[in-house]
Amino acid sequence: MFEAQTYEVILDRMLRKALETNPNLDSREGSLLWLGQAPAGVEFQNLYIGLDTVLQETFADTATRPYLIQRAAERGLSPTPATAAVLELTTTPESLKLKMGERFSIGELNYSITKEVGPGRYEITCETTKSSVCRCGFPSTSSLATSVKSSIFPTGIRYSSSASLRLPSLSRHRSTVFSFL
Repeated sequence: MFEAQTYEVILDRMLRKALETNPNLDSREGSLLWLGQAPAGVEFQNLYIGLDTVLQETFADTATRPYLIQRAAERGLSPTPATAAVLELTTTPESLKLKMGERFSIGELNYSITKEVGPGRYEITCETTKSSVCRCGFPSTSSLATSVKSSIFPTGIRYSSSASLRLPSLSRHRSTVFSFL
């Protein structure tokens, strides 16, 4: 919102204001007037940057996660904890049997087999539940020496996302303040 308030714009405005008072002042770079105004121009620019940050963190739509959690707490909301990704693993040939609890890695993530769904189909669960790790897809071949395909079970994964805090907060706020909406 304050992108136009750069050091150069602020300094120019301050020098023009000083010259309105006394047009005979020397306002060139290095002059006494310029040397007195330049540091203040830098500080004012930093102030505008800080104001923009405060403005961005004030609203739920633009707040970063830590401030969004604080805004949601004002309304009695808290983030939903992240759960482990649950995927379906399909083996080719279907006759290949995998043991329950068998562990393997795909990329940086570790998985374990948690349930047999059908012939050659298994439910696998990611061992990482961090909300920062949102990569569930993996290549169509793996180190199991068989073809592996993935699909996310419809209810198998829940990310701890900021969207879950923004929407209830906004709808609750809208219903209490703007009752006609």
